[in-house]
Amino acid sequence: MKFNFLFTILIICSLANAQTKGTIYGTITDKEANNAPLPFANVVIKNTSTGVTSDEKGKYTISVNPGSITLVFSFLGYDNIEVPVTVAAGEKVNINKAMGSGGYKLQDVVIKSNGGSREKETALLLDQKKR
Repeated sequence: MKFNFLFTILIICSLANAQTKGTIYGTITDKEANNAPLPFANVVIKNTSTGVTSDEKGKYTISVNPGSITLVFSFLGYDNIEVPVTVAAGEKVNINKAMGSGGYKLQDVVIKSNGGSREKETALLLDQKKR
């Protein structure tokens, strides 16, 4: 009897608590790759440590408290995107974002040698002795 009562109270409390949050969901895509899904991108609520990572299909879902927040979408090598969002209790908001690298290109890397021969052990020992 007590178990049934406690179980019922627990279910009611969890349902009441679930209705106080909102949900933001969507898909993150790569702008330069014909909007292909961007797996494992980060979605973080600005100025907090709360966030999620998109799955292998670029989809994400984050549960937030009602109110106005700013979402920050980020991925290594891509420009961060900040999106202000207002969420009501129990509301589901869909936000799809296409991320781009901003047209950054890497420059050439030049490797120079100091001209020393390091093929033999004696050459290496002489070089170390000079230092």
